[in-house]
Order: sequence, then C-alpha cells, then structure tokens
Amino acid sequence: MYNFWVRELDCVSCGHTVPLFKDYRVGNGRYDNGDKYNVLCPDCESVVYVNDWQSESSCTDCGNRFDPANGNVNRGKYNCPDCGQKYSVTDAVDEQGGYEIRLYALEYYCPACEEAGRSKSEVKGYKRAEDADHELAQKAENEWHASDDLNQYVPQVKIAKGAITQSSSISGNDLFQHGLEEWTDFYSPRQLLCLSTLLRSIDKIEDPQAREYLLLAFSDMLRTNNMMIGYQHSNNHINDVFQTNSFDVPQGAAEANVWGTEYGMGNFRSIWEMVLILTDIST
Repeated sequence: MYNFWVRELDCVSCGHTVPLFKDYRVGNGRYDNGDKYNVLCPDCESVVYVNDWQSESSCTDCGNRFDPANGNVNRGKYNCPDCGQKYSVTDAVDEQGGYEIRLYALEYYCPACEEAGRSKSEVKGYKRAEDADHELAQKAENEWHASDDLNQYVPQVKIAKGAITQSSSISGNDLFQHGLEEWTDFYSPRQLLCLSTLLRSIDKIEDPQAREYLLLAFSDMLRTNNMMIGYQHSNNHINDVFQTNSFDVPQGAAEANVWGTEYGMGNFRSIWEMVLILTDIST
C-alpha cells in the first residue's frame, strides 16, 4: 500500500547520518490492536506496538527504551543523537547539496493472507523495510535510469519561482531551500518509472474520448503519488499535496502504490473507478 521514506542529513559536527524524524509514529493500531500505536524503534528500526506513543516505551524486539514523541527535528533544526549537535535543516541542505532519503517501513496488504482466512491484523498492517523491499526500490530506480525512452513523459522544466514555490507573503515554505529545483524532484525514481509507463500506455489509446478520461484520472492521481506528501498517523492514510495552499516539504514521505491495491487512497485504479461512476451519472 505505502512505502515510508525519511529524509536524512549528516551531522555537521561528527558526520553521523541523522534521520529527520519529528517523532517515531508509524500509524494507529487496528482491529485487535485498536487501542495501541505502531511506532518505529530508533535503535533496531522494528515497527512495534506501544500503549502510548507520547510516553516512554520499550521496544519488544530489542529492549531499547525510548520516547516515541521525541524525534530529531524541532522548529527547523535537527539534532544529532550521537553528539547532540543542533543545526538548521535548510542550512545543512544547502551545504550538503540536498537530502538523502531512505526507505524504513511499509504499510502492507496481503491478499494471500486474506484468502487463507488469517486475522485482519495479519492481512493489513505495518512492518519494517526489509532487504527485499530495498531491492525492489533499487530495481525500479535502475530501470528508470535505463529507460531513456520514458523521459518524454515526465516534466522537463525547472520549478518557476513564485508566491507558492518560494517564501512569500502567501507561503512561508520555500522549495528551493530544500534542494528542489525541477518538477521531477517531487518524485521518487520508482514513481517516475511507474507514472511515465502508465502515461505512455494512455498516450497509445486511439479513442480520443477514452484517452481524455484516462488522462483525467492520471492527472488527479498525481496529487497523492509524489514524495511531497506525508502520512496521517492518526487516520492511517496519506495526505494530499494540495492539502494546504503551499508546498510543504515533509521530512518523511509516503510513497503509494501507483496502480493500486484492494485498499489505499489516491491510486490510479480507485480514481479511474470514480471517473467511471461520474461519467455514468452525467450521461
């Protein structure tokens, strides 16, 4: 359903790589664990249940004691957990040439588990990113960089400087201070691969009306399929890039399944089904 990524910067004092977590929430518990919370252990990076994400807890995998509410970012600065150095996030982005970004967890849906009659909490939940997940992301990135023929289906222009894209009286956020320069910087390599592949297929549709309807669904899904959206931990779903009247660069990004699964919002399949319903109503 969703891949969770965190932006990272190096400590300017000791060089330690610091994941920019505001806190360690992953998502509300569901079903049998509806009274608990999924959090990420900052030590072993397991996703574990705790009773209260705002108080000291213990990781059930490694025994590490930590407060899930206390991350490494606060009021525009990040602090190094190794040496304690605090530094401006945007200054570090400028000095280090941008962020690094790392996959750390997933929200999953397992149709095979559902068919086998397993419990709901096993069918849909959260887990740490494992080797296979990293390998899939790397495979998609390699394929994207090797697919020169798909470049024509992604934006080839730089982000224009304006009232919304840079700090102004309308928006206090500045994309350029976060190292974003081109519209493709909004997307992960996997998203660029999937979106351009889908758009190429739509472009081949001969029926002009069908093609326009498909493009309508495609353009709408871009709101929720980019690396500028975060995750609503309390409601267990992703945000919308146009949720506010500005481009807010989240320290953590939620990468959705572009095509879509049985669950999840803002994917192509679900939006296409909505287009079909609206088209049927209007005819």
